Amino acid sequence: SDLDRDLGIALAELVIEPGPEQRLSAEAALPFLDKAVQERPQDARAWEARARALQAMGRLDEAMASIEQAVGRTPDRERALSAAAEIADARGMRDISLNYWDRAIGMNPWSSMYRFRRAQLWSETGDWDRALAECDAVQRRDPNFLEARLLRISYWIRTGDAARARSEFDTVMSLHPRKPDDIRRWFAEQVRGQRR
Repeated sequence: SDLDRDLGIALAELVIEPGPEQRLSAEAALPFLDKAVQERPQDARAWEARARALQAMGRLDEAMASIEQAVGRTPDRERALSAAAEIADARGMRDISLNYWDRAIGMNPWSSMYRFRRAQLWSETGDWDRALAECDAVQRRDPNFLEARLLRISYWIRTGDAARARSEFDTVMSLHPRKPDDIRRWFAEQVRGQRR
């Protein structure tokens, strides 16, 4: 029924970050979503919610299959594209994840998070030129986007540019981040790791 489908989607929407409560929501959502996609295989939102529930449960192969069903039905749905990118990344499928991030950015070029996630993947593949260019684009759009600044710090430490790393770290700290002690600890670990 529509009510069961809507309940399944609502429960899956509660899954934001992995954790025990979110897993319970995902487990509660899944039977409703399984039924919804069986009754209406063209229901892209149900496929997408099912993928998120499966992802929260750690069932990444099934999550990928579900999100591909959603994207196949609504290839321009931004949320489905970003979910597909996240799931592909969790499965270690960097090229596929990058492709989905490219498509999501095509739908919403203003999303700093999408651009940062793409920069992060490029950094993991060693394509630092593209990663840094993307971080710069994020910073122009959102100067307070902490993660992009931290990625740049990581690069400068790895390449031995301690002065630039320290300068960017000082900028980060001047932005009054939520967990300054964690960031100080992270920075110290990065510097120590480079000295080894």
